[in-house]
Amino acid sequence: MTVAFVVGTAAGVGALTVRVAWGQARRHALAARLTNHVLVGRGSSPGRAQRRTSWSEAPAWLAVQLDELEVPVRIDVAWRWWRALAVGALTAGGLVGGVVVALIGAALVVGAPMAVAAVLRG
Repeated sequence: MTVAFVVGTAAGVGALTVRVAWGQARRHALAARLTNHVLVGRGSSPGRAQRRTSWSEAPAWLAVQLDELEVPVRIDVAWRWWRALAVGALTAGGLVGGVVVALIGAALVVGAPMAVAAVLRG
């Protein structure tokens, strides 16, 4: 019963944080497209040439989140630690309790900062 509650809560928190992050990413992408359209003009699309091809670069929405919350951490350091903690949670969860625990741990590590940001912003 307790395990079911923990799994359900983790799934709910993970789904909620992914939904919030997805919505924010879409809003920021739309704003960037509109800004490029207005500043550059109709014929060109500079965003396509400047797309990130590496997972090592922090996403723009994370920079916006840290800036809005006035977190005194550099974006590259926060991104590096967030990725390391997610991989650590997957590894530790996999060793301790299997695949389900690993996924729950990773969802909590990935989702917790976004949930805290949403609460602090609200």
